[in-house]
Amino acid sequence: MLVTRRVIFYGRVQGINFRSNTLSKAIELNVKGWVMNRIDGSVEGYFSGELRNVMDLIDYCVSDMPYAVVKRYDVYDLPYTEFPDFRIKR
Repeated sequence: MLVTRRVIFYGRVQGINFRSNTLSKAIELNVKGWVMNRIDGSVEGYFSGELRNVMDLIDYCVSDMPYAVVKRYDVYDLPYTEFPDFRIKR
């Protein structure tokens, strides 16, 4: 099942390669979309792909990301959106 999730990660998620690590894992999992830093210190991402792969990417960001300390994350279900690739938005 193809899904799109908007996720906002809060905690120590900026200045630790969170976005580039997310990009690498997304490519590995064949998840498309984007990730970007937000002005409030959080990181926002749109993840599209197979449900299991999207959930694995979210789990990686929350639990296995080197140096990150995710204190909270909000996940929003969105209508499926097809992205051409995964990128870091600036």
